Amino acid sequence: MSLAAASSLPAPRTSDRRARALLWAVGIALFLVRLGSPSDLTDNDQERPASYVLDVVCNGHWIVQRDAVGEITSKPPLYTWLAATASLAAGGASRFTLYLPCGLAVLGTALLIGNAARTRFGTLAGLLGDSPFSSAHTATNTSCSRGPMPCLPFSSRRRR
Repeated sequence: MSLAAASSLPAPRTSDRRARALLWAVGIALFLVRLGSPSDLTDNDQERPASYVLDVVCNGHWIVQRDAVGEITSKPPLYTWLAATASLAAGGASRFTLYLPCGLAVLGTALLIGNAARTRFGTLAGLLGDSPFSSAHTATNTSCSRGPMPCLPFSSRRRR
C-alpha cells in the first residue's frame, strides 16, 4: 500500500476504539480467570504439548520434540515454538507461558472477526460478533480453557 493510499484511509472512530478496548479488557480478564482456575494439564492428553515445550526449553530440541515417554511429537510445531519462546523469555515454563499462545490466538481471532463485522455492519455488530468467540474460548470448557492447544495459533490467520 502506498503512503498516499494509507493516508486516505479513514481514522478509526472513537466507538471502534472503545469496542476494541472493551474486547481486550474482557479477553484479558477471562484469560486471568482461566489462569487462576485449577490446573487441568493432565486432562484430555494436554500433558503432551506441555512436554514438547519442556523438551525445547530443557533439551534444546527445536526441530523434533519428544514427549515425556520419548515419543516423537504428533502435533504441528508452531504452538511448541511460541510457548517455548515465551517460556525462555519468562525464565522457565509455567501455566502462563503454556496458555499465552492460545490466549493471544483467541484474542487475535476475535479481533479479526470483530473488525470484519465492524467494517461491514457497524460497531455494534463487531462487538457482538467477537465477544461470543473470545468468551466461549476462554471461559468454558473449549479450546484454550482445556490447556495448551497446538492448533489454535493457526486459527487467527486471516482468510479471504
